[in-house]
Amino acid sequence: MANTYEPVGAHFAPRRGVKGAPCAAAFVGVAVVVALALFVGSGGNVETGTGLAEGAAGFANRIGKQLATVPYAAQLATVPCATQRGRNPYAIDASSLETLEFFAIGDWGLDTEYNKEDGPRDDWDVPLMQHIGQTLNARIEEGQGSFVLNLGDNFYQWGISDVEDVRWETTFENVFATRRVVPWYSMLGNHDYFANIGVDNKPTSAGIDAQVDRTFHSANKRWCMPDTNYTILHATAHVDVRIVVFDSQALVRISPNANSPAYDTRASPDIEDHLAWLERAVCAEGRKGRKTIVMTAAHHFFLSAGLYFDRARQDEAILRERVLPVLTRCGVSMHFHGHDHVTQVIRIDKSLLQVGVGSAGKKNGMILGTQDSLSKMYPEHQLQTYFLDQQAAFAQVQISKDSVSLRLINTSGDAWGPMVASHID
Repeated sequence: MANTYEPVGAHFAPRRGVKGAPCAAAFVGVAVVVALALFVGSGGNVETGTGLAEGAAGFANRIGKQLATVPYAAQLATVPCATQRGRNPYAIDASSLETLEFFAIGDWGLDTEYNKEDGPRDDWDVPLMQHIGQTLNARIEEGQGSFVLNLGDNFYQWGISDVEDVRWETTFENVFATRRVVPWYSMLGNHDYFANIGVDNKPTSAGIDAQVDRTFHSANKRWCMPDTNYTILHATAHVDVRIVVFDSQALVRISPNANSPAYDTRASPDIEDHLAWLERAVCAEGRKGRKTIVMTAAHHFFLSAGLYFDRARQDEAILRERVLPVLTRCGVSMHFHGHDHVTQVIRIDKSLLQVGVGSAGKKNGMILGTQDSLSKMYPEHQLQTYFLDQQAAFAQVQISKDSVSLRLINTSGDAWGPMVASHID
């Protein structure tokens, strides 16, 4: 069954191409109610890595054993994450939960000490990152959210290449410090790839390795990136929630605009293997008798009304041409992204809800498109734009037996929403 929406209202920032301070008043109290018939696949599985050799049935059958052995421990000091790098099944038993709640945030990774080599940057807003961190931290400390989807660009400007680099503390641990530790399911952004530039400008895998290996070196286990591609399944009391995390930078790196050696790293998988893994992870059959909600998360979007509005950009073309059709065909309900430093919620192809929250640190957010101009640029995708604003926000998602709801939370803790996606049949 396709995902369908009937919008009642929407929120748009009225200015175009304007940097800087958004209007908080425009953000508060705006509600959108959307009726959604969620795709009901049957269950899911969890796997990391690329180039799966097994079929969909085998991909799904191992989930029962994993649910029996992996505790759901999001409120404990030791949070659920993979224990080693590679293609290990990764499932979380959340059967005690009637409602699964999580957050999504992107593009926050500023150096709070400022980069000693570059000096202060005009487009960095460290107070913004710290304020949105405090707002997110407060909700986590209150017991909200079982995990955070971390959407990439984790370490501006040039990535990070050591699991013990001081910026793990100054940029991440100190900013998002909470007594209640929940896992940050993380993915790579384009800036994270710059750490892959080695001696004589030759590509290495240092930037990728540092962020993946940190998963197995951090004491509190907040950071979780078991591979560049991986799938997590949370099995709640009523539904299975499958979230497929994929390395979009490894796909857009082949575009004509990606001419840096960082985009040609040998650590990136073969393009066809990458896409084959993604399709299998998204479309895999799930557990018999269980409702399944499938979502995806990556650094990049399929289309945007922000700074990267122009369709002539080639970077995201492969995502629209090769990835988007798979997601819509297999009933993915939401795609979370960063990269463009605006906050936007756009329905694509009358089914997929694209949620952009890439504004948690950079202040170069610009709105170049409108609902009308975006629809005219991509007429084949039958777009509906529900929210478009320059100000920073993170997403808060709740999944219950009957519905999926989305809220956007700004730096002051004010909420837009809920956008209610219901009914889960």
